[in-house]
Amino acid sequence: MLTCFASQLQRIQHSKEKIWACQSEHLTVNRKSKKRLKILFILICCGVFSFSLIRSVFAVSSNTPVDEKKTQKRSIFSHDENELFDYTYCSPLSPLRIYVHESEHPLAQVRNFLNIWFIISFPALASHPAAMKTVDSACFVISVGDAATLNHTSEWRKNIVLVNVDSENELTPVSNEIIVQANFASGTFRHDLDITLFADVKRRNNETWRNRPPIMPIGRKKLSQIVYSENVELEEICSHIPCVRCNENCGSILINTTFCLLPSSRTFQWRLLSSLRAGCIPVVLSNTQPFPFHKELDWKLASLRYPLATMRFVPQLLERLSKEDILELRRRGRIFLERLDNAQALADALVAALSDRIMVELPPFYELAQAASHSESITEKASTLSRSLPPPSSLYSYRRWNNGNKLTFAPSLLHDVPMMPGGAAFHKGTKEKVVAMNSEIGSRNSNDALGLTRDEEQFTVVILTYDRVDGVTKIFNTLRNCPFLNKIIVVWNNNNSSPPADWLDMNDPFEIIMPKKNSLNNRFIPYESIETEAVISMDDDVYVTQSELVFAFRMWRENRNRIVGFPERYHTKVNSRSKYGLTAHHEYSMILTGLAIIHKEFLFEFTYNQHPAILEYIDDHFNCEDIAMNYLVAHLTRRAPLRVQKKTSLSNGSKVGLFSRTLHVRERDECMDMLNEFYGYNPLLFSQEVAVPLQDQCAHPSWRSTLFGL
Repeated sequence: MLTCFASQLQRIQHSKEKIWACQSEHLTVNRKSKKRLKILFILICCGVFSFSLIRSVFAVSSNTPVDEKKTQKRSIFSHDENELFDYTYCSPLSPLRIYVHESEHPLAQVRNFLNIWFIISFPALASHPAAMKTVDSACFVISVGDAATLNHTSEWRKNIVLVNVDSENELTPVSNEIIVQANFASGTFRHDLDITLFADVKRRNNETWRNRPPIMPIGRKKLSQIVYSENVELEEICSHIPCVRCNENCGSILINTTFCLLPSSRTFQWRLLSSLRAGCIPVVLSNTQPFPFHKELDWKLASLRYPLATMRFVPQLLERLSKEDILELRRRGRIFLERLDNAQALADALVAALSDRIMVELPPFYELAQAASHSESITEKASTLSRSLPPPSSLYSYRRWNNGNKLTFAPSLLHDVPMMPGGAAFHKGTKEKVVAMNSEIGSRNSNDALGLTRDEEQFTVVILTYDRVDGVTKIFNTLRNCPFLNKIIVVWNNNNSSPPADWLDMNDPFEIIMPKKNSLNNRFIPYESIETEAVISMDDDVYVTQSELVFAFRMWRENRNRIVGFPERYHTKVNSRSKYGLTAHHEYSMILTGLAIIHKEFLFEFTYNQHPAILEYIDDHFNCEDIAMNYLVAHLTRRAPLRVQKKTSLSNGSKVGLFSRTLHVRERDECMDMLNEFYGYNPLLFSQEVAVPLQDQCAHPSWRSTLFGL
């Protein structure tokens, strides 16, 4: 019995343990479920509250006026590009016109003076060729001043340009006005409209070039320095990279440094100017810092850019650059500096930038030529040129901005107009008149067509003379009925006598121009009567056959950005002084302009973009104009001249000229030293190329020749 009771008791106890286990498990499940329900309830409540809050915010924003400044800021950065400019007074078919409000700042002041006897200077905005005296029909209205005085009100018209010369305080955009200033508040710089640069510049000083450091040597005493001005924390990084604090004029500190590392800050623009003035290549430590004229100047040609986070590695990266890259970066930097460094240069660049952005051309050059009034024509016969000259186009502005060309006017001639494809003349769908020399079988006669899938064109001969009547008459007789000759222009430099009357009986088109001053610079004036792109500059004592002249013209048509001609010269250095040389075996670096073909665009550049000091030197010494033209073309194009083989004597037997003077060669040496100092380097390039007619190539097998036949 006891055994049965014990077993029964065990069964009851076991049953209770099962019940307790089930109850315990049930309680655990209930507790977990309650916790999950609580979490779910909290999430639902938060969601409902957030939804209600968002809905209430949107409801309030739809019924409550927004702060006026926020509305203006939002409208600025959501502007439509089609509404940036008002074209009411900006017809793309007419030249650009501007109006400049009165201001005492050099960037806006009108200062009328002549640098030399035939050069008109445009040192400020108000005296730019595009400037008008009234505001009525101006495309742009420009105001120059500080942030406190510039007028933001532009309700009556668009196309307002505000130039803030105060680098300490910035303007904030309120509409579509163009703002030009050194600094912009965070998020207010508009890439399509605004221009950031240091605008508080001084008037041009014609002697500044004498204090510029040369481009050479390649390497300087210090590889790189961090250039800063603010009180920034640079202790750690300056332990690895040299640092220099640049407050105002720090050119003397940077002149021995190859690369200037420029962090982005409020003083970036004038630290950039200081670096360029010292010939120190800018290295920008920022991905976002804008450059001056960021849409026009290609700053990759003159500077380097690295993220600030990579600053420690920058010196090692700079050491990898080749010597050619270093020199070209420094050379381009000097060109870009000439766009920014004084009131005249900045005024020209600013108006050119406005022209590019609104796509309305600058005033054409003929307006300047009429104002110059440097000569008069006494005789003219009609030319046979039938085609019109190519119109200027903004497509070529990149080259003009970055190569150092004059920006004041729109050129009527361009030396880099692209050539048509070789198959254009043969395509069945071509309706335009495209001439090719071999367009018909058996039509390779040199007198029939010039070929090259270019329009047929002619050349103008410009003869500079003083009183060598016999020499000019011989040239007339030699060139009578010359193929592709458009006109002969005689520049009569003798103000004490008149040209012979029998020249008036010539049958070929010609003109006599009598300048007001006897100057060798008259050779390169872009006279309005020159109707061709090709200009053959000729002394009055040279002899050249028609076949030689036509062959040289053919060579020029394939090398329009080079001086192409016959008498070659070279340069060298002796005891750190420049030496002008007559012959140098297989190399040359200059072509004398006594018998050379030059594009008319380079005549514009020589007359209106050449520094007054160079033109004055030519007048004072009556020498060196041909060397100066070679320097200019080489600087703008970075191309060597092209020599053409001369099969006959160069002299026509006239009496000896200027080169027979005792000091002639020494003056040319001095001239080259002066030009080297002005440009900061010697831009001349050596060449071994000689253009030889096809039938003559066997006579000179060792020459590296360009072989094109007559």
